[in-house]
Amino acid sequence: MGAGRVGCDPCIHVNHSEFKNMIKTRPESIEKVRTAENEVKRTFLSPDYIPERYLTGFDSKSGKKICKIDDAVRYISDKNRQYDMIDSMGLGSNCNSVYAICE
Repeated sequence: MGAGRVGCDPCIHVNHSEFKNMIKTRPESIEKVRTAENEVKRTFLSPDYIPERYLTGFDSKSGKKICKIDDAVRYISDKNRQYDMIDSMGLGSNCNSVYAICE
């Protein structure tokens, strides 16, 4: 399903390409994290997962900016927008494996 490991969905060690794939193919995973973040008032991703200018969350205990799931979705979507044209032209691979083992 485009992940480099199995187990938790999503994994806290998700890389950007896996995250992009999750946005496209498993929006329910994004919603699951969004709901959990709102319930526990904490974040799923580390603050350094994306550039600081995209961070909108704020931790009142530490006084630092935090990375909310919607921040990461916005960053990954913006970051990969330049590749959308290539994907729409059918030039990209249809393989979802991070190991590129699809025939």
